[in-house]
Amino acid sequence: MRILLLLVFFSISLVANVGSIVNYVGDVEVLRNQSTINVNHKNYELLENDIILTKNNAKVQIKFIDNTTLTLGKNSTLQINKYLINGANSKVNLKAKKGSYDLVSGDISKLARQNFTFQANTATIGIRGTRFSGDVNNGFVNCISGEIEVGVGGKKYNLKKGERLHYKNLGIIKLEKLKPSSFNVIKL
Repeated sequence: MRILLLLVFFSISLVANVGSIVNYVGDVEVLRNQSTINVNHKNYELLENDIILTKNNAKVQIKFIDNTTLTLGKNSTLQINKYLINGANSKVNLKAKKGSYDLVSGDISKLARQNFTFQANTATIGIRGTRFSGDVNNGFVNCISGEIEVGVGGKKYNLKKGERLHYKNLGIIKLEKLKPSSFNVIKL
């Protein structure tokens, strides 16, 4: 009996809600277990391993269980590889495969910021209680507030508020100050 209860608890935790789509416009799809789901309502629950796709006419805003907010622009793809919030054992791994993004970190930045990873093509971004945005297709990441650590090609760069890092493949093209227009975020 004890083993059965343990298996039920384990299987429930494997499909636990990690966040939800709180706002969207246009055509948004979720790929889950080799099925494509058309999002047709707000508060659509997301799970680990879900892949979120926005079409040419779409934008989507996701709120994760720790209050991290992520907005994806048109023609974007994001995979939720891991999203576990459990005190110091918290671990988050998100991967933007294409398109644009804007992220405001939630409780993970206080609980275990060293265990937060956001991959954007060949760049890996770590947080320090912050907001950052970027575009995978055009190879850049902006630090909007706080600080971020960006790893590219085995090197790490610390970006402070108001800095942009351009990257291509495994190399850095340049680090520059943001223009005021770059502080605009993706709006729904």
